[in-house]
Amino acid sequence: MKRYQHRVLFLFYVLFFCLAISEPAKAATSYVLTSFDYPDASQTLPGGIDTSGKIVGAYVLGAVHGFVLNGGSFTTIDFPGAAETRVNSISPNGQFIVGNFSNAAGGLDFGSEYAFVLNAGVFTALPDAPGSYPGSTRAWGVNSSGQIVGDYLDPCFCNLHGFLFSGGTYTTVSQPGFSTTSLTGNNDSGQIVGNSSNSFGAGQQGFLLSGGVFSPINEPASVPNGTNVTGINNLGQIVGYFSPVGGNPQGFLLSGGAFTVIPLPLGPTDCLPTE
Repeated sequence: MKRYQHRVLFLFYVLFFCLAISEPAKAATSYVLTSFDYPDASQTLPGGIDTSGKIVGAYVLGAVHGFVLNGGSFTTIDFPGAAETRVNSISPNGQFIVGNFSNAAGGLDFGSEYAFVLNAGVFTALPDAPGSYPGSTRAWGVNSSGQIVGDYLDPCFCNLHGFLFSGGTYTTVSQPGFSTTSLTGNNDSGQIVGNSSNSFGAGQQGFLLSGGVFSPINEPASVPNGTNVTGINNLGQIVGYFSPVGGNPQGFLLSGGAFTVIPLPLGPTDCLPTE
């Protein structure tokens, strides 16, 4: 399933999440949501921001292309020779950019997408994670040391497994007691966030992995298995979204053990991203 199955207005709250995880982060009781669009694109999909304010993501203009937005100017990021490129994250120091590419139009889906890292202008394709279904390794986050987190599908096409890619080596990361784990972000202290469930494609709960210990993250007002964690900054502040009982999805900031709910500008036809 594709991660970006949603309408254009999703960019509003993705941008909030990106701004919320930027550093330095400061406590606040109000937030400003800012929209932007790649010129003439049908969708603009922010994915991350570094400490200097550079934003990365993807846009749809016929095919899917990656971008960097810096100082109000867009630069397209396409993996060399690829038909489509999706940029998912940028490291806090701005050195590393990660994402996925496909050699086929419309191929950014399991079985035909491959992870990459862009470092100092040089693209490097990551090998498929060991034991993965070919073409299912996805890079969702990267820190300032170039450590990459993401997920891959197992050979039976049954469950997702998280991974940490560091020093050219994959380490599988799975939360005990859950069949599916996806890692969505990491910071420079080595803390990792993600989501787990017991049914691929079903509801899930978030978690923080710090010092080898998994800690569940469930927004108190969320329906069961309705909390999704999307990122963490160098201050350990965590962001994501959740589904409240009888309401539209909402964003949250988790800082110092306290949740702050961030209303999202969702309309009746807007939907959340899928894994």
